Amino acid sequence: MKIHKKNETYIYIECERSISKHLSDYFSFYTSDYYFNPKFKSKQWDGKIRLYNLKTSQIYVGLFKKILKFAKDFEYEITYIDPALYPPSTDVREIEEFIDQLTFYSKSNKCFLKIHDYQKEAIIYCIKDPRTLLLSPTSSGKSLMIYSLVRWYQRTVKKKILIIVPSTSLVEQFYDDFEDYSYKEKDWKVEDNIHRIYSGKDKSSTKQIFISTWQSIYKEPLSFFNQFEKLIVDEAHGATAASLKQIAEKSINCASRIGTTGTIKDTTTHKLVLEGIFGPIHKLITTKDLIDMNHISNLTINVIILQYSKETKQQLFKSINDKSKGSKKASEKYHSEIEFLITNEKRNNFISKLAVHNKDNTLIMFNRIKHGEELFRLIDALDSGQETFFVAGKTKTTEREIIKKKTFKNNNLNIVASTVFSTGVNMPNLQYYIGAHPSKSEIRILQSIGRLLRKDGKENHAQIYDIADDLRRFIPDKKNPGKTKVSWENYSYKHARERIRLYKQQKFNYKIIKIQVD
Repeated sequence: MKIHKKNETYIYIECERSISKHLSDYFSFYTSDYYFNPKFKSKQWDGKIRLYNLKTSQIYVGLFKKILKFAKDFEYEITYIDPALYPPSTDVREIEEFIDQLTFYSKSNKCFLKIHDYQKEAIIYCIKDPRTLLLSPTSSGKSLMIYSLVRWYQRTVKKKILIIVPSTSLVEQFYDDFEDYSYKEKDWKVEDNIHRIYSGKDKSSTKQIFISTWQSIYKEPLSFFNQFEKLIVDEAHGATAASLKQIAEKSINCASRIGTTGTIKDTTTHKLVLEGIFGPIHKLITTKDLIDMNHISNLTINVIILQYSKETKQQLFKSINDKSKGSKKASEKYHSEIEFLITNEKRNNFISKLAVHNKDNTLIMFNRIKHGEELFRLIDALDSGQETFFVAGKTKTTEREIIKKKTFKNNNLNIVASTVFSTGVNMPNLQYYIGAHPSKSEIRILQSIGRLLRKDGKENHAQIYDIADDLRRFIPDKKNPGKTKVSWENYSYKHARERIRLYKQQKFNYKIIKIQVD
C-alpha cells in the first residue's frame, strides 16, 4: 500500500485490487433505515455505505489512523506514507502562554471567567492534532474552547475560519458568547471579526470568521468553500450525513477540522463518517465529573411514572389496534400510542399543574406542535402569575433571543418549547425541566439535561421531571398462582427504561416516583 494525501478531504491509496476490495468492505456500514429503501427491497443495493471508493481509490483523511491500524491488523505492507498526512509539530508551551494571556469576561455576572484545566487540555489537544472529534458534554464550556481556538488560528492563517452550528439561535449565541469573552479586550472586537450567516443574511464578507448554520451553506459551490482554511462544527452529530459530507468534501483547503459533540451514540450521521470528516474521537470529560468538580449545577432526576386505570389502558390498546388496523408495523403502533398520550386530558392537566407548581424558571419540552399548543393553553389558563412563553420551529430568531434573555433577569417563567431549544441554547437561569414527550434518543436527553446545568453565579440545583407512562397490560401467571405477568408493554414505558439505563450509565442522581393520574 502507498498512502497519498490528495487534498485536505481525501487520501488516495495505491494498492492491489484485492486490498481495495478489503478496504471497501472494512470501511462500510449499514444505514439506519436501509431496510425501508426500495433499492434494498428490490435487491439492487445491500444497504451499506462504503467510505472507500473503489473507482477513485479515495477515502476521508480523518480515517488515516484507522487505515494504519487496518494495514497492521491484516499484515499489509505500507511502502509509502505522504508526510503531509502527519500533523505539524507544535510548541505546547507557546500554546499555554497564549491561552494564559487571553481574558474571558462574563457581562451577565460582571466578572472575569477562569478557564478550567480540562478546557485548556482540549484546546492544546485540538491545536496539536488539528483533526479531532471532541467528545465533550453539554455545559462543558465548548463555546469558550472554540473561541480560544479561533483566536489562536487568527495568529497564523491568512484565509478565513468557518464555524458551523445547527440552528440560527446558536449562530446568535456564539456571536454573543464571543462578544462576552472579548468584552474587556482592547484590540479584538466581535463586530470587526465575525460575519453571521443564516436565512436572509448575506453569504459574503471581508471579515475573517464566519458563523453559519449548516443548512444555509451546504449547497454553496466549491468556490465559496475555497476561502476557508479552518473548519469547526459544533454539535457535529446533528447534521445529516449528506449535508455534512458535502461541506467536508468541498472544504478542500481546511487542514484543521474540529467537530464537537456530546455523544456519539444515536447520531444522525454515522460514527465512521464523523471520524472520516474530522478525525479520531477525543473524550474530554463526563457530566458527572463536571458536577463533582462543582463546575455545573447539581442534578436530581425525578422519573415520574404515571399510572392509569384499567379502563384507560383498554382504551389505548383498542385505539392502537383500531388505528393500525391489524398492521404489525411498530412505527404505526408507536404513533398511535403517542397520539393517545398527548391528547390525554388528565396527563396534560398533570403536566401543566406541575409546571406552575415550580416557582423558578421552568422549561417544558414537547415534540409535536399541537401538544405544545395545548400545554401552553392549559398553563396560561391557570393564571398563576407566571409569564408563559411558547417557542417552536416557526418562532423567529429575534423572538427566541428575547425569551432566552428574559430568563437571565427573571425567576418565574414557564417556557413551553419544542426540541429547537434542546440543542446548545444557553439559558443558565433555568431550574426545572419537564420532559412532556416520551423519548429514547440519547442525544436529545443529554442535550435537554444540559439546558439546566449551566451555572448563573448562584448555588443551583437542577430538577428534571421525566414523564413516563405505565400502560402495561397484565395476565395471570400460570406458573406462579396468585401472581401476574406482563402481556403487553407500551412504548412510553419501554423508553423510560432506556432513559433510566442512561441515567445509571452516566451516574446521575435519580429517583422513581409513581403517581396515579387516572
